[in-house]
Amino acid sequence: MQDVRGNPVSTTSHDALIHAERALWRMMSFYGTPFEALDAASAADPAWPLPPLMKAGFLLSLTEPALRVDAKAEIERADALRSRANAREREHLAALHRLLVGDWHGACREWEALLLQHPRDALALQWAHLFDFYRGDLVQLAGRVAPLVAAWPDDDPLHPYVLALHAFGLEESGRYGDAEATGRRALAADARVPW
Repeated sequence: MQDVRGNPVSTTSHDALIHAERALWRMMSFYGTPFEALDAASAADPAWPLPPLMKAGFLLSLTEPALRVDAKAEIERADALRSRANAREREHLAALHRLLVGDWHGACREWEALLLQHPRDALALQWAHLFDFYRGDLVQLAGRVAPLVAAWPDDDPLHPYVLALHAFGLEESGRYGDAEATGRRALAADARVPW
């Protein structure tokens, strides 16, 4: 199966995929937390490793040391399901292993490689962008999202969030005019885009 962006997933459960998509929207929009939707995805397909990966990545993206224990438990859960994971999910797992031990640069390299294969992998884009910001990598903040924007159709529910990521990266890089124009496009599509 594939998700709505054409990324391969190892689940065969439509319900699990719907819940995972809801969780992804929560992660990209920052409206609420993805936990309930991820728990529902795991309940619909307990052997699918992506929901625990998403939960671990979300916890680690908050950069709170107290959440590392829970994130590690989710990564261990995903490790136990590794035989079911497809190549894309295993690459996310590798990135999160790096992130767990504090190798933010290595995790971003993993996500960059994922985005070369799957330019509409919103998880890889969201996490790479966040850790570009945390690392103060202005080159990647301004440049990582730009070539990927065209891969998102305007009618994709996450398109405004991708535009907003791009606008934020442009703003952080001092390209205020471009940032404002891109941000206005994002807001025109969804006025609740927080970036």
